[in-house]
Amino acid sequence: MRGLLLFLLLFSFGISKGQERCATNQLNANVQRTEVQSDFEGWLKKRIQEKKAQQAVSPRRATAYQIPVVFHIIHDGSPVGSGSNISDDKILEQLQIINEDFSRTNADASETPAEYQDVAADAEIEFILAKQDPEGLPTSGIVRLQGSKSTYSPSEDALLTSESYWPQNDYLNIYVTDLSQGNLGYAQFPFSNLPGIASELENYKSTDGVVLDYAWTGNNENTGSFDSKGRTATHEIGHYLGLRHIWGDGGCGVDDFCEDTPPASGSSTGCPKNKISCETKDMIQNFMDYTDDVCMNLFTTCQKLRMHTVLEESPRRASLLTSPGLKEPVLTNNDLGIRSAIAPTQSQCTSMVTPGVQVRNYGLNPITAFKVSLFHEGVLQETLTSNVPLTTGETTEINFTPLFLDDQDANELTFVVTQVNGGPDGNDQNNSLTVTIAPFLPKVVPFFEDFEESTNYYKITETGAQSAWMYTTAPDSTPSNQAAVLPFYNQTANFGYQDFLITPTLDFSALTSVQLDFRYAYASRFSENLDGLIVLVSTNCGQDFLLQNMVFERYGKNLRTAGTSDFSFIPDELSDWESVNLNLTKFAGEEQVQIAFAGVNGGGNNIYLDNISVTSANLLAYDIGIKSVENLPVVSCEQSAFPLVEIKNYGYENVRDIEFQVEVNGVTFMEEFHDLFLPSGHSETFMVNTSDFMTDGFNEFIFTISQVNGRQDEQASNDQKIFYGLVNDTEDAIPVQETFENQSWIVVDPTGVPLFEVLRVNGDTVLASMSYGNETVSKSYLISPTLKTGPYNQGAIRFDYSYGQRTGFNDNLKVLLSLNCGKTFEKELLSLNSEQLAVKVSNTEWVPESREDWKTAFIDITEYMNWPELRIALVFSNGNGNRLYLDNINVLTTNDPGLPEFQNQVQLYPNPATTEFNVAFNLPEKQKVNLQLIDISGKVLFDQDFSNIINQTINLKAPSQSGFYILHVTGQEISYTKRLFIRQ
Repeated sequence: MRGLLLFLLLFSFGISKGQERCATNQLNANVQRTEVQSDFEGWLKKRIQEKKAQQAVSPRRATAYQIPVVFHIIHDGSPVGSGSNISDDKILEQLQIINEDFSRTNADASETPAEYQDVAADAEIEFILAKQDPEGLPTSGIVRLQGSKSTYSPSEDALLTSESYWPQNDYLNIYVTDLSQGNLGYAQFPFSNLPGIASELENYKSTDGVVLDYAWTGNNENTGSFDSKGRTATHEIGHYLGLRHIWGDGGCGVDDFCEDTPPASGSSTGCPKNKISCETKDMIQNFMDYTDDVCMNLFTTCQKLRMHTVLEESPRRASLLTSPGLKEPVLTNNDLGIRSAIAPTQSQCTSMVTPGVQVRNYGLNPITAFKVSLFHEGVLQETLTSNVPLTTGETTEINFTPLFLDDQDANELTFVVTQVNGGPDGNDQNNSLTVTIAPFLPKVVPFFEDFEESTNYYKITETGAQSAWMYTTAPDSTPSNQAAVLPFYNQTANFGYQDFLITPTLDFSALTSVQLDFRYAYASRFSENLDGLIVLVSTNCGQDFLLQNMVFERYGKNLRTAGTSDFSFIPDELSDWESVNLNLTKFAGEEQVQIAFAGVNGGGNNIYLDNISVTSANLLAYDIGIKSVENLPVVSCEQSAFPLVEIKNYGYENVRDIEFQVEVNGVTFMEEFHDLFLPSGHSETFMVNTSDFMTDGFNEFIFTISQVNGRQDEQASNDQKIFYGLVNDTEDAIPVQETFENQSWIVVDPTGVPLFEVLRVNGDTVLASMSYGNETVSKSYLISPTLKTGPYNQGAIRFDYSYGQRTGFNDNLKVLLSLNCGKTFEKELLSLNSEQLAVKVSNTEWVPESREDWKTAFIDITEYMNWPELRIALVFSNGNGNRLYLDNINVLTTNDPGLPEFQNQVQLYPNPATTEFNVAFNLPEKQKVNLQLIDISGKVLFDQDFSNIINQTINLKAPSQSGFYILHVTGQEISYTKRLFIRQ
């Protein structure tokens, strides 16, 4: 159990010798924690700022946050109500105290000094005794068991919490026991959701919660140096929800990160009056000080905001708010469920197995008889009848006749409850459990898996539920490529847990060196999520996958291979994938090796895995390659670029010196880097300045490896990357229209492979993709000029598209927005795959024949209208599907999605009109127009010029008199006259 991270000060002022008000500083985990205070507080500050901005435009919550609580009473064997085995009444008393303190309904709230009344806050947090246990059975929220020890010290918190474990994602675990050395309590501090801490988050999952000494739980007189009023729990839960001691565990200059708690030089004890330690009066009444319980009575507004932000954002805190523990369990009368498999398990590596399961009565009625059947590969093997009586919640084990498994193929064993109390079971959701055993006859290396046909992998989540791993089409260099995928996009099931994909057993016994290669694809979300991918190795046929055998680990932004996307990610091309090469030589000689690819579900985006190979590691000595080139803009307004060239060591020798050649528009220069330390499998990024050689228009960049350690690189296939970018500073003021008659938007092909062409279709000029029958996986950008938004505060993008879905292939269209003239397109506004694009299915080359073959997209960009360097890109990724057609791209000065699309150059509506009418334009190019409104006597009522008109709708006030009027519109090569009737 850990509390505040890092360097908490020892304290004993005014407290009896050997007694600790808050023992978080004693925990070894505080020193071992790698997420430093500055990282956590920086993350929390950013989240709080975002929350404040959201609160400014959104209504506040109508109800308090609810947190399900389970009290684990770890006692010494005393009867209930005696010693450390405290009574239910004492627990309910403690629950009432924390609920009153966090809702500011505590009786002593009136004793808050006047100077703090404005900042004293109802924290709007309610603690509810859990209503159902982790298996869905009713619970009182109180668990009692005799511990393995009679007392526990803070250094033994891992032992204490292992005595009784409920998932920390779903419950606030409060452990009540006899703490040694006079400790009152302690808590584990929350984590951020920043990338890079997820493995640490997992490591400390089992110890997360709050620990209280039984004598300081609830109201107790003569407990120690002061009477207990139950505020130890209030204080420690404050830590659990992210609060720090009000003196910041330092002096006057140390921050507790709340501006409404005055600085203090240290903790306060007793009940000092008018204490001043940092030139201001100390807030001794705050629950996060060390004063006596009777003196404490408030949390502040800032502390409330910190706790709410932690509850909304922090891993293992946010999930509490949707915990099943908050809901009443739903039970049926006769419900026998299969709780777990006893045998076989994934570590099964012998042919003979005695299948067995543990079953449990999850229903309301006692069970006196039941039947369970065993199926092997779908074939019934045996049905057992049991007359063991089971009351609600009781379990028993069922063991079948020994069975021979096939060691060369996957084995699927299914256990099914077929009868309960002589009739059907009332709940079929827990009646069946399937265990899949991967082939355990060790496969000889080399081993290769591309997922084109095989599904011989053992899949499981750490909860024991159905794994999320599945198989799908995921384009790389070929559009029909098959891969394994974890569909984590917006996935809340098993949030925070690991999904394992485990290889068959592999035999390394004859190898002296081993290499694992695989590739994966992932696009992170714009908001930070803790999706992760871990690779672990087992040497005992999958019996365990130890942390010390973890060979790969990445999370969030560090995991991504294809930028960011708030849409469900599907790789478009080979460049969306990253190859990983891992040296497994330390496992050479082992006979029963299994490799697990574990995805960590952060509810972010999909993770794809492909081309797993295990070889005897015949690596080249000197093989470096250009893994990626980043920071080269597809389009920019400036003749400057500082590309980041990532170079990876694919050989087995350490790399000290690297030389590579850069060619920009035919001009070549060399880059040299010396005194490096780049071990096998590692990469390093180097910045290059290409600005001096760039020109307006298209630029070609070629990066080529020249030498490694003073000699020629031994593998040429990964030595070169070519990129094309555009320098273009043309501008246009909105509204904007692109019909491709006189094209002003520019097509850019970063890899040099063109995908767009201008065609005439049914008498209209359109932009079409060259994707039908085109197996070259690449992407092209259609990029707008830099857009000046001028006086407008609303805006939208509207365009027409036509596409026929070709079965078995996947193309993609994205709409991206740049806020820096195209240097980066960081905002993804729309992403459509083949199914979403399609007007209809067409396995022949698609050509639209009528207006019904077109769709219209409308995207509101109002929130970006104040940015000075907007640029829009429509990006098409070829998956060898079918032709995509684009036309009538408009950047509008309104965000009204109900705005009609007008085919005529000028449209008057409504007609008749009452109080106002509209004149809509759909012109081939921008121009000045004049509007006149004339009554039937010939009097001109309205005469005004409008500039830069192309696709706007002008709203005009109607005359006050009913009758007929003449609207006359003139402009460059247009003249429009229409009779308008006003009905008042």
